Formats: sequence, structure tokens, C-alpha cells
Amino acid sequence: MEITIALITMAALCAGYCVGLFVHARLPAGHLTPETKDVVKAGVGAIVTLAGLVLGLLVASIKGSFDTKADEIHAFSANLIEMDRVLAAYGQETDPVRAALRQYTADKLANTWPDESNLDEDVAQQKDDTVGVTELEAIGKGLMALKPGTPEQTSLQSRALDLYSRVSDARWTMASQRGSTVQGIFLIIVVFWLSVMFTSFGLFAPRNATAAFFTALCAASFAGAIYIILEMDGPFSGLVTISSEPMRQALASMGH
Repeated sequence: MEITIALITMAALCAGYCVGLFVHARLPAGHLTPETKDVVKAGVGAIVTLAGLVLGLLVASIKGSFDTKADEIHAFSANLIEMDRVLAAYGQETDPVRAALRQYTADKLANTWPDESNLDEDVAQQKDDTVGVTELEAIGKGLMALKPGTPEQTSLQSRALDLYSRVSDARWTMASQRGSTVQGIFLIIVVFWLSVMFTSFGLFAPRNATAAFFTALCAASFAGAIYIILEMDGPFSGLVTISSEPMRQALASMGH
């Protein structure tokens, strides 16, 4: 989807340039005076500034969201590891809960990074919302069912329940952050601004292959920026993703 939108963006910008070339060849000489060029350049300059500002703010916002989600994954993984160690310290009575915790971690890893597990993204999300929720609730019930026999076990159970609460909260937070935060109408407006800019390029650009080649490079650069924004907006699939290594390390450390 992201690559398709990027290609459409590049095609729209190149089309704008070609429209400028087409219009230039048919305009009366009086429409191509230096004064006219100055007016067009001033207007396009304002559009360029606006588009650059908006794209810059969007990249910064998406990058901030991407980094926040990466931090959440690290905290989520750390809590899973600590819960497993707390349960191990409690005693052998927690072996069934630890096994359920390890299974939940494995399933969460597969469902959060569907590309790495060769799963369809929609299927992975559905499994996380059904099987994953059931597994997590079973872990909570298992923790509540423990019968501490010593003050130390009571303390460990309390700590495990606190960690379970953190894991559960993080799980629902990540679930609520699914989907794109970039509105379609917003992209349409930005691409329109850029198309107007490229139309002005074609209107006054020299008619040679060098100008056309570098205009195409500029169009590819803007399309690449749109692609990166959309890729980072979906941080668990595609080419630009949050690393799954913290979750893999959590899974590898469990059961020991």
C-alpha cells in the first residue's frame, strides 16, 4: 500500500511537470514575461515553504511516535522477563503459569511482527485480539489462584500481579495504537501542493533532458519522503519496523 501511494505521488508530480511543459508551448508570449514569472515564483515559493514545513512537522511527529512505540516494546519485554523471574523465585507451583506466560510471549511476538512470522496482518491482529487476550487473562487468573505459604511468597505474588497489570496495560495501549494516523485527505492536499509546484517547474523550465531528469529525481525524493512517513506510521510491518529483538530475548530467557 505504501509503495503504491509513493508511486502515485511520483506520477502526480511528473504529470504536473508535463502539464507545465504542455501549457508553456501554447501560452501567448505576453503570458511569459519576466513580471509573470515573478508572480508565479512568489506564489510557488509560498507553497514550497508551506509544503516543506508541513512535511517536516509530519516526519518529526511520526518519528516521535515511532520512538515511543519502540520504548513501549522494550518496557513490555522487560516486564515479561521480570514476571518470569519472579514466578521462578516463587517456586514450582508457578510452572503452569510460567508455561502460559512463555506461550503468550511467543504468540505475541508472532502476531506483532506478522511479516517475520509469514502471517497476514489482519489474521495476526485477529489472533492477538482473541487468542492473545484469552491467554493473558488465563495468566492473570493463574496468578490470583496462587496460595502463598510464606511472607516471601506473598511479596512475590504481589510483585507478579503488579507486573501483570503493567503488561496488560501495555498490551491494550499497543492495540489502541493500531491503524494509520495519517489522514488520506491530508496526503491528497500535500500532493496537490507539490503538483502545483512541479507544474510551475515545467512552465518555465528549459526544454532539455537534464532539466527533465533532475525534475524526475526531485519527484522521486518527495515520493520517497511520503513512503518513509507511511512506513514509519505502521512500525510493525514493512521495510521500516521496530526491532523484534527485545521480545525475542524475552522469549529466549523464559523457562530457565
